[in-house]
Amino acid sequence: MKRILIVLSFLSIMACQNQVNKVPDNTTTKVSNNSSSWTGISYKTYYNDRFGYRIDYPSVMSVSDKSDNDDGRTFSYGGLTITVFGSYNALFTNVQKQFKENRKPTDTYKVLKNNWYVRSGVDSKGFVYYEKSILKNDIWYTVILEYPKSMKEDLDEVVTRVVNSFKIT
Repeated sequence: MKRILIVLSFLSIMACQNQVNKVPDNTTTKVSNNSSSWTGISYKTYYNDRFGYRIDYPSVMSVSDKSDNDDGRTFSYGGLTITVFGSYNALFTNVQKQFKENRKPTDTYKVLKNNWYVRSGVDSKGFVYYEKSILKNDIWYTVILEYPKSMKEDLDEVVTRVVNSFKIT
């Protein structure tokens, strides 16, 4: 009888805990835009040996598992997502063509140079996106950052640090 009571008590506690932690499917979780969560953070460096590049990312970010082809990683935390990868230029696309194919009507900032381009803007869902792609020795090196527009001011320094640290090694 005691075992049954203990099991029932345990199940009741678990059921109550599930109800407390359950979030209905039709709600969204608000991410705190408190700049203190991005102030004074430290950085780590991700190195990709396959394609030969590196990038700094805030140490608070979670890192995706290594992909099967080890082309890059995705880092995420508090609304910010950083995706970085390398890829062979299998279609022999030049920078101008790649830039033209990837541009969006929402691009508000665009720079096109001989071997790289940058484009950024705010998409229809209110997310800022920033993409930098570099073509060197028939390899594309790309970094993409995405985050809610409401976090732009808080993330300006982080974005600058991450983008400036993106280097081909």
